[in-house]
Amino acid sequence: MKHYIGEIIDEMKIIDILPNKSRPSKPYYLLQCLKCNRIRKVGYTFVETRKRTFHKYCLVDIDKTIYENKRFLEAYYSLDLNLLKNANIEGFVDFYDMFYESYMKDIKKYPNRRFYLKKINGKYQYVVDDSHQYFVGEIIDDIIIKEIIPPPSLYGKKTFRVKCLKCNNEMIFHRSQLHDRISTKHKSCKMKIKDRIKKDIHFKNFHKIWQGLRARTKNKNIDSYKWYGEKGINSDEFALFIDFYNLMYQSYLDAIKRWPNETISIDRIDVNGNYCKNNCRWIPVELQEGNKSTNKWILAQLDNKRIITKNISCFAEKFNLRRRLIYSKLEHNSSKDVNGWTFEYIDINNYKNIPYLNDINAIIDITDINNPININPI
Repeated sequence: MKHYIGEIIDEMKIIDILPNKSRPSKPYYLLQCLKCNRIRKVGYTFVETRKRTFHKYCLVDIDKTIYENKRFLEAYYSLDLNLLKNANIEGFVDFYDMFYESYMKDIKKYPNRRFYLKKINGKYQYVVDDSHQYFVGEIIDDIIIKEIIPPPSLYGKKTFRVKCLKCNNEMIFHRSQLHDRISTKHKSCKMKIKDRIKKDIHFKNFHKIWQGLRARTKNKNIDSYKWYGEKGINSDEFALFIDFYNLMYQSYLDAIKRWPNETISIDRIDVNGNYCKNNCRWIPVELQEGNKSTNKWILAQLDNKRIITKNISCFAEKFNLRRRLIYSKLEHNSSKDVNGWTFEYIDINNYKNIPYLNDINAIIDITDINNPININPI
């Protein structure tokens, strides 16, 4: 596409077109920013792809080898993106234009102090540290200060032992972390996972289960997403591993003790519900296979006993039967005996007045159809 002098592209105006001797068909352009009037030379590709045609990409003439300038750059890149957005700062060029002059004046007065972007009287300003004195019991976002630790030497800096109010995780913070609100929210809490995975096989499997359920509900690129995330099933309560650990790890260990020779898996009680503490439990993989929305209701009979269920795996464990033989009887009318039991698929609409039908794992004894009994093996 041919461009011309005076053409405006996004937030830039072409003020000159310069020849490119090596590639005549792709000239250079002199662009002038309509917001800050800076002029810079860019290649043909940057104009065509519109990667450098916005004000936020304007370059600032700053010597990065100067200590004060280096500190100013580091301060910008350490700022929270939401803070920059709230202050209407569209890149380093805006930060430079708004604060560099006052910063250079103040840093001469306070060479060893830190500077912070703060909202004062409704306006964002880049000011010197206000030397706030933190105290034990002070709450900052999601953490509370539990102890102030004296510096190890005369010239050292004191640190703070803090505790997360949501997960009870305790950490050691520097003053800058408190002042900049770095890691003061629960989402920043972390666990030392690598060492635990090497030493504890149960913890390793538990971590893999968390990764799997997060992937099924969030990653559109995996096949199982269509059965979970695409259906609206989420795992927001377990978004952080530390929350999943605090809510589910002890019950996971209890399940391992109950079924020591089985592979334990996480199971949603309501297959249409989300992954959350109130809708999740731990069961062996074989039992979990019975908890699927595609399962059909069956009627099982032994002498005068009549039972209906949708979960063949649970039924088989409860009555000490072989699950595969039950499926053979249902699908192929196998001649092999299943300890005297007979099985057939049923239309559940004929039993719609019976309680417990909403419990997908229920084994309902309807020998006396007016007084059915829910026999749940889990």
